[in-house]
Amino acid sequence: METKRIMNRIKPALLAAIGALILLLIPTPASAETTTLQDQVDTILAQHPGGTQIASNAISWEDGEITLTLPAEGLIGALAVGTCETGRYCAFSGYSYTGTKLSFSACSIGGTSNSLGLLGNAPHSVANARSSGTVQARNGSTTVFSLGANSGRPTVANTVTALACLA
Repeated sequence: METKRIMNRIKPALLAAIGALILLLIPTPASAETTTLQDQVDTILAQHPGGTQIASNAISWEDGEITLTLPAEGLIGALAVGTCETGRYCAFSGYSYTGTKLSFSACSIGGTSNSLGLLGNAPHSVANARSSGTVQARNGSTTVFSLGANSGRPTVANTVTALACLA
């Protein structure tokens, strides 16, 4: 009888301790997002060698001339056109400058095109946040449209495969 009374006293404390342990082991939404984000970064780096992870949600190639930024809440930088930073030109997986962002800081020699293959699909919006020069949205060697300095297109047809920067 005494053992039963002791167990009745210990049981609530034991259940509370087990409950607290379970709560500590269950991933929170924030940690699940971080893990998912890191998995995306790891996959992209495996598929496109030579990149360097420069932030929890960003990878760069060619000494920072090309940067891929995955969407992550709470990360805000200096903005010029949507979330395309001043001095860069960008392609976005989402409409209205949202989703995964692929950005370029330098024009290629001779205005050759920069492939947008890292986005995984054709971009849905494009921005030119440079203070001068033109960016051409291309499908192969055909120019689909051009963007002057500090401008963008929040909605783009699925025909753009590359961007070319002209000084």
